[in-house]
Amino acid sequence: LFDDWTHQVVTFSKDGSFLATIGGGVLQCPRGVAVDREGCIVVADAGNHRVVVLRRDGSVKQTLGEGALQRPWGVAAFEDGGVVATDRAGHRVHVWRADGSAECSFGLEGSGVGQLSYPAGVAVDREGCIVVADCGNCRVQVFGRDGSVVRCFGSRGGGPGELQAPADVAVDGEGRVVVADRGNHRVVVFDREGRHLRTLGGLGSEVGRLGCPSGVAVDASGRIVVADHIHCRLQAL
Repeated sequence: LFDDWTHQVVTFSKDGSFLATIGGGVLQCPRGVAVDREGCIVVADAGNHRVVVLRRDGSVKQTLGEGALQRPWGVAAFEDGGVVATDRAGHRVHVWRADGSAECSFGLEGSGVGQLSYPAGVAVDREGCIVVADCGNCRVQVFGRDGSVVRCFGSRGGGPGELQAPADVAVDGEGRVVVADRGNHRVVVFDREGRHLRTLGGLGSEVGRLGCPSGVAVDASGRIVVADHIHCRLQAL
């Protein structure tokens, strides 16, 4: 996970034990983080307006998007080694090939289908589609790798299947989309077609409750791991 106060990435074992911090002196206000097919750590280096790929020992393998990104926020990796990042300030999505060359960019500021407003977290599903937390529009949009719109779901509100400033997305092994619904202090799960399945969390400090969740992931066993921002902790739900 990223720690934007110390400008580092922090790693933990499966049981939650601290392992290491990396990226000190390299990163400035890191945001999204992902792991690529080689086990390298992909980081949205927001303060330096770039994406950085770090080896496990903290050395820099690759930098992406320098000169093209305003405020990179979410990152994800494709199975072929490509990388995708959201540009929150630019209201766009950028895709790079495994060799670091630019593949495509898409998105315009707005509320229409295919348009984006302060996109935040991003994930790649098992079909290779790009799943985006369209934060300002309180919805999730799914795009093909070429930027074509596949589907759009969620709407502003606090009811079942509604979202308020979604901060991050993840996709589980069955294709379900898991959303960190920051403004509603919860996690919302949709099926692959965008139908609401269940809601977890809710505002509170007790175990299982959340405060402004800022990140979400699904581990190999299917556990939903949430960055519980207000309470400065990780929770596995």
